[in-house]
Amino acid sequence: MPGVGNKAGQSMGSRMASAAGKALKAGAVVGVAAVGAAVGTALVGGFTNAVNRQTSQKVLSGLYGDAKAATSVMGDLRKVAGDSPLGYESYLKAAESLAYAGVEGKSATGTLENVGKAIVAAGGDSTKLDQAMGGVMKAVNNGGIAMMDSLGMISESGVPILSGLAEKFGVPIDKVKEMASAGEISIDDVMSVMQKGTGD
Repeated sequence: MPGVGNKAGQSMGSRMASAAGKALKAGAVVGVAAVGAAVGTALVGGFTNAVNRQTSQKVLSGLYGDAKAATSVMGDLRKVAGDSPLGYESYLKAAESLAYAGVEGKSATGTLENVGKAIVAAGGDSTKLDQAMGGVMKAVNNGGIAMMDSLGMISESGVPILSGLAEKFGVPIDKVKEMASAGEISIDDVMSVMQKGTGD
């Protein structure tokens, strides 16, 4: 009966080879689908970023009253982002917040470069830059007065704003907190510290 055994072995071998071939084809299909999904995600992400940049350009152009100035700042921020792990789109959004606070052009670029470095040094990411600018906007929306809720957001983002203000006013940090609670610190004070750069 050796012939039967050989035929059975050959038949089993053929079935295994066929199954393996199907598995490889299925794997290839899944692999192509995964690559397609990744490419699709990248395209959607790229499109979203492009739309965000166009929106930022329009907003900055409107706030500056000068499209060329907005384009120049966007170009400068691209360079800043190129040397930073923080995202370019986050820097653009931050520039919008600074424009509402009255900080434009080279001053905005320098401020964001300082703030970005402080956040990165503290181990933060782009969400922390958003948080810091949220604190700035709170002060803007509070009539230009930086209360402790505003300073707290900025401080928690990794920017040592309290120590920076203490140095600016020549007082202890506890006194800065008292001043903030009393409404004695303006957004201009905050911006002057951010523009200069802060350090512990």
